[in-house]
Amino acid sequence: MKVIKLQVSKTLQVKILKGYPWVFDYQIQNPPPQGQPRDLGIVYNTKNKFLAIGLYDPFSAIRLRVLQQGSPREIDAAFFTERLKKAMALRTSLPEEGTSGYRVINGENDGLPGMVLDRYEDTAVLKLYTSAWIPFLDTFLPVLQENLPVARCILRLSRNTQKTVEQTSPFREGQVLFGPELTAPVCFRENGLYFEVDVFEGQKTGFFLDQRDNRQRIRTMAKDKSVLNVFSYTGGFSVYAFQGGCRSVLEIDSNPWALKTSRETFELNFPNKQSETDNFQQIQGDAFIALKQLYPGKNRLISSFWILRLLRSGRNKK
Repeated sequence: MKVIKLQVSKTLQVKILKGYPWVFDYQIQNPPPQGQPRDLGIVYNTKNKFLAIGLYDPFSAIRLRVLQQGSPREIDAAFFTERLKKAMALRTSLPEEGTSGYRVINGENDGLPGMVLDRYEDTAVLKLYTSAWIPFLDTFLPVLQENLPVARCILRLSRNTQKTVEQTSPFREGQVLFGPELTAPVCFRENGLYFEVDVFEGQKTGFFLDQRDNRQRIRTMAKDKSVLNVFSYTGGFSVYAFQGGCRSVLEIDSNPWALKTSRETFELNFPNKQSETDNFQQIQGDAFIALKQLYPGKNRLISSFWILRLLRSGRNKK
């Protein structure tokens, strides 16, 4: 591992001191430095004093992801322990609220850019958005095992990162980083409701945990309503709508596995109700074609689509 010195503009220096976490390749003013994902990059100000240190990634347009700004420090086990404990402290109330599936580390928001760590009951899923994290896993994983009470951790890689990681290291998409292998989907709770997740093949880390508050909002809005859930995936919004007392739900998704999982999730939460009813219908296929068939009027189609998109576009730091 080596340290690479980077020069950036005064404008970007000010932004970094205020918390901006990235330096793009085109923002580096000195000749493009040679380096590897295992290297650290350091930014100095115009007076040649330390400004920031971060993960250097020569394979990404985001050339530097800032870990520490203002004052220098070692990027070691103590550093990772401090960041992890701070992130966990923000989520301490969730288990008491009936939630055992939640985002433990939310990348840049928790001072660990390019990393997402989701917890599903006793299984953690670590998703990396830069290959620069790989050389630090030997230091980070013992910290994770010591501080987060989970049985195992699964590695997931973004599409842009997967090729680089698998060509330059022994790590692989879907690898069990520690703990016993999984033989079945993981069951977890969210606001007292039950869900199952495929942490190996599911989208993102298996479930859209960042939509928890939006799902809760739907529960409060759903009473006596007919709900249209487009791009429904495994039916998280649908289960909340039923819990909130809706009259019916219509789901649209192109993935037959996701629709099947949605019905299983319904039956998991409402064992005394049958999912095969007029109150719970599904359409498998292209959402835009299905919406045109359901709502041939152009204005109604646009309104329905954008209302759904707005409801699902929120972000949850937890």
